[in-house]
Amino acid sequence: MIRIFLSLFLLQYTFSVSQTHFTIPQNVWRISIQNENSTGNWKGHDGKNGWQDYAYRVENLDYVISQEWKRNITSQTFLIEYGFTDKATFILTIPKLKKFKQTHSWSIADDTTQSPMDQLMTQYFPATKSNTGMGDVTMGMNILFLDIDPRMCAYAHCDAHVKGMIPIYTKLLSTAHHLLDPKSKIIQYLDEADPDCKDDWTKSNDANYMWMHDLWFWMHKEYWYRYDEMHEDWTNLYNKLSHTPENIIKGEFTSPPLSVPEEFMVHGLEDEFQNTIESYRSYYMDWVTENNAKWGGLVENMRTPPSWILENANV
Repeated sequence: MIRIFLSLFLLQYTFSVSQTHFTIPQNVWRISIQNENSTGNWKGHDGKNGWQDYAYRVENLDYVISQEWKRNITSQTFLIEYGFTDKATFILTIPKLKKFKQTHSWSIADDTTQSPMDQLMTQYFPATKSNTGMGDVTMGMNILFLDIDPRMCAYAHCDAHVKGMIPIYTKLLSTAHHLLDPKSKIIQYLDEADPDCKDDWTKSNDANYMWMHDLWFWMHKEYWYRYDEMHEDWTNLYNKLSHTPENIIKGEFTSPPLSVPEEFMVHGLEDEFQNTIESYRSYYMDWVTENNAKWGGLVENMRTPPSWILENANV
């Protein structure tokens, strides 16, 4: 049985306080509030309303039941965005269910004794359901997957991203500990963690976590080399995040999720790793050209960009 919910009526209105950009400009906040009202009926496999003429047998009695459901939903979604750079955006989505009401009705045929089935239906399928409350909060952040070697990946980060991405990578590693090993002794030290962060890749297995940790490690090395000081996240957490979460599963390294505009996506290469790396590089070459990115730190030209940037981007 396939049940399809067909919305018969949809009223949606959006109130936004924002600038209109595909991504958020650097250091700009955008806050959007979306309200949605919908109502509809469940459709059965035959396209008719509800679930029609379904036969049951209970205590040697045969029943044929037809059921219908109607649903009304009023929801509100808060979208908070912040531009770390002109093309790297932090996203926080907070859904709120303001009103949910579902009405369930049924009729029973082909049996003279309806009481037992009516009692069962009333017990397991209440005629009316209602609810309110918060939905799942989601947070989106990019991993700049510019090279499969975490050391070279960190090296490819320009000065702005060496500064800006360390706190993000710290958050991804810390959150993995909070979600997988909440009773760990190191949790009290992980101030950067956010249990509502919906990053599935870092915590999906030990190989992904360790690659993320190695990138984080080499990012701190780059920060030290370029700015002649250690980042505070390293000082506070270097001996904490080097441990994989206690309950993380063992697995093979997989490609991080791809999160670039479609115009920069690359397909058809040797494997998913190459597709993802080349997509991020395509995006990154455009970004560093538009933003006059530097690789110098305190001293201009202390670092030179990777060859694939020098050959293809105007830096």
